Parts: sequence; structure tokens; C-alpha cells
Amino acid sequence: MRISKLVVAALLALPAGASSGSVPTLRPAPIEAQSVILAADIALQIEKLRVLESADYVTGIGWSPDGRLLATYSDNGASISLWSAAGGRLKLLDRHGGYGPNYSTSIGFLDGGRQLLTPEANNRSGGGGRLAFALWDVDSGRIVRNIEGPAPDESGRFNHVWDYVVSADGKLVAFLTGQANDPVTVYATREWTTLLRIPVVGPNSPVDTAMALALSPDGKLLAIGLISGKVALVDLNHPQESPRTIVVYPSKFLLSVDALAFSPDGRSLATGSSGRMGRDAWKNDTADQALKLAPIKVWSMADTELLASYPGGAMAPIRQLSWSGDGRFLAVAASDRTAKIVTPADPSAPITAIPFDAPVFSVNFAPEGNSLAVAAGTSVTIFGVAL
Repeated sequence: MRISKLVVAALLALPAGASSGSVPTLRPAPIEAQSVILAADIALQIEKLRVLESADYVTGIGWSPDGRLLATYSDNGASISLWSAAGGRLKLLDRHGGYGPNYSTSIGFLDGGRQLLTPEANNRSGGGGRLAFALWDVDSGRIVRNIEGPAPDESGRFNHVWDYVVSADGKLVAFLTGQANDPVTVYATREWTTLLRIPVVGPNSPVDTAMALALSPDGKLLAIGLISGKVALVDLNHPQESPRTIVVYPSKFLLSVDALAFSPDGRSLATGSSGRMGRDAWKNDTADQALKLAPIKVWSMADTELLASYPGGAMAPIRQLSWSGDGRFLAVAASDRTAKIVTPADPSAPITAIPFDAPVFSVNFAPEGNSLAVAAGTSVTIFGVAL
């Protein structure tokens, strides 16, 4: 697998003297076309559109449904900012400190982009561990509803949101706690009732942990990435049935599934692994083993067959995956300070690597078109991607 070298001018630099909690500022960037020839028959164009600059590390990004707004987590979720994707004035939401969700989480917009869903605002309303989420009004920047967790009378552990996903129509929200053996909770957002609590353990798997979630575009299928190296595919119309299972990695290699993304048409599912306890497995130099343990794989949802595989020699441990709106490209937040772009429809095509001078925590394509937002260090850079 070849990685094309992409030289991006003016790599992002961490701002000197930035203090924690500072209000982020918008720094317009020159628009620079980055046309890169990957092979004689392939030309991938990367155009840097603008840079959003924050005082703290940006660990999560999300687009509004119309692609006009961006929301970002900074300082591990302690600060949440709203930006105009065109480079307009931002709004800083007063989350009142505290530790945020998993760095691979995308922020969820609801009600056509008029509301923003985040993990609870640090029990500011005296939740005492009862709360799971806060629902914000985008225009006012204020919390309009605090949402109780599925077990308000039990330990706050069961209500802690580590990672979550919102369905395309905004009717469902699923979240996981990141704790061993805890179930995955699914809400119906109309009344914020607990619709399901899906166990991740069973007779043949007495210990496991949910690490990643994805909802199919039609909201009928929930994919759960597990620390055991499997993906459980839960039919939300028939949740009582045993889920289909994809064995992404044999358990002996200790590789977890930490990132998931459905293609826009729902026909494919991309899986990614950060390695966790099993990173040494990627050092194996046999070609067959390298493919078997590839940190990125793409699967068919029709028959759960493997469609594409990207071996560890070409990819660093994976933090997040995101498909472009047209389904052509899959963006990867890698741990080697790059955002990578692959073309799953042509697994033999070279991989494009966009280098940064800071850790890349999150990648997210806009819902429509091919605008890609990449969070690296304290900056979010928006690129245009096209063939």
C-alpha cells in the first residue's frame, strides 16, 4: 500500500502563550489550492479553505445538518464553541469546566441544527450523577433541557457519556459509558425516553466493553465496536434478536474496535482500531497477518464480507473515521499527526496523507459535498477534497 506525499503549505502551529479557558478566535487563512498527482490515472485535489483557531486542544468536531455551522470540543470537552463554517463569529458555550467525552466523538445537532446535544454540563444543575446530556439552544447558547441518564437512581457511572451518536433524522441517540460490561443506551429524542439498553455481554462473552458506535443512515441498524475486536450489529426494529457479529480481529491479538462509520448509503461499514493492548501485533511482517490485523477495514453490510483492508504499515493507530457525503472518500484521524484519505471503492489506490505539526484528534466530512474538517492541536482546518 502506497502513501502519497502531500506537502501542505504553512502547517498549523500551536499558538504561543495560549491560556486554558481563553475564548477562541477566528483566523482566516489564505485559500490555497493543493493539487496532488497520486498516480498517472488519479488526481486528488486538496484545497485548504480556512483555519479556525482555539486556545486549547480541539478534541471533537461536528457539522450542523445544513453544513453552515461547526461545533467543537476544546480542552477535553470543557469548552464548546460554535463557528460559522464560512468563517463568521463564534459562540462559546459556558460548559463550566469538567471532563468531556471521548476524543473521537462528533458533536450532535438536533432539531434541524437549532439545538446542540452534549454530555451533561458538569452537573451544573445539581444532577449529582443523574444527568447524561445537556440540550443547548444554538441561537442563545443556553441549556434548554437537562436529560437524565438511564439509571438516575443508580451510580453515576451508568449515566456517564463516553461516546455517543445521533441518527440522521435526529430521532435516536445512542451512547456508551466506556466501562466494562456496561450496556449501550438508546434514547427516543421526542420525549427523551430510554428506548433500549443493549447488553454487550452474553453466555459466550462474559466480559466485554463497548468502545465505539455508529447508526446506519436509515436509523435501523446500530453498530457497536467492542474491546474484544468484534462489531455487534443490532437491528433496532428487532432488538430482541441476537445481533449479527463481525469478527474484525481474533481475540488473541488484543486489538479493539475503537472507530466506526457507515457509508452514506448504508451499504458499507468502516472499522478502525487504536490498538490499545495489541499494538505489537502490527509489527508482524508477514503479508497475510498484516492484512488480517489491518487497523482500517471496510465491510459489506449485505453479507458482512470484507471489502477493503489497510495494513498497519500504512496506517498509524486510528482515532476517528468519516465518509464524504458522496461516499467516495473515507477520512482517517491517525495518531501519527496526519489526516489520511482513502478511496474504499478502489482499495489499490494510494493513500493521501495530510501532515500536521500537532496531534490529529478528529476528522469530519460535512453532510453534503466534500468539505473536510480536521482537528489538529488547537486548530480546525477545513479542506475541500475532490478527484
